[in-house]
Order: sequence, then structure tokens, then C-alpha cells
Amino acid sequence: MLALGTSFDTLGEAYDFSNLYSWEKGFGIRYRKSILNVERTKCMQEIVCGCA
Repeated sequence: MLALGTSFDTLGEAYDFSNLYSWEKGFGIRYRKSILNVERTKCMQEIVCGCA
């Protein structure tokens, strides 16, 4: 079950899980904003409902 605050080891793992869950529930997902750390490496990526 997908829950707020769920974390994953990789972005791909998170996207795949969220995409499968959203497909089963009948909606799509998309990437939203990301946050970079001081080394300019992505440390957070929002994946949100792709509904209009």
C-alpha cells in the first residue's frame, strides 16, 4: 500500500512502484519538483498524480 512518506532506495524503484499502483487504481503519475543537496545531487523527487 502506498502511503505518504514512503521511501525507496532508488528513484526508479519508487517510480515503478507508484506507476503500478496508480495503474491498478486507474490514474497516472508524473514527476514534480526535485530538491538538490549541497553537492548538487538530487536528494528528493516528488511523484504526483498526473490528473489534470
